[in-house]
Amino acid sequence: MLNTIGKQLRLAQQLVLVVLLTLAFLPVQLIALWLKLPLRSSLPVVWHKIMCRIMRIKVVVRGQASIARPLLIVSNHVSWSDISVLSSVIPLSFVAKSEVQDWPVFGTLAKLQRT
Repeated sequence: MLNTIGKQLRLAQQLVLVVLLTLAFLPVQLIALWLKLPLRSSLPVVWHKIMCRIMRIKVVVRGQASIARPLLIVSNHVSWSDISVLSSVIPLSFVAKSEVQDWPVFGTLAKLQRT
């Protein structure tokens, strides 16, 4: 029982940290998008790096992405963590089905990352 309570407390702590992180980054990203500042590409990378730490996801990079642009990365999307893992390493924009824009919270986050 204590193990279950500990897991629930950890999950609650993670959720609070994610909400606070998002609320702190949200206005900055909105302004960066509106003013077309270079920060609009790098800020999501920082947000996802912090997200991975909060969720205790260790990202190991082997090799490096091509420096040629434009660059298309094709990946089989396995879980929600894929987005944060990939985005914590390189500035990315994702392609998503049109319904995502109408999803509560996730639609807004997708727009902020230029999905």
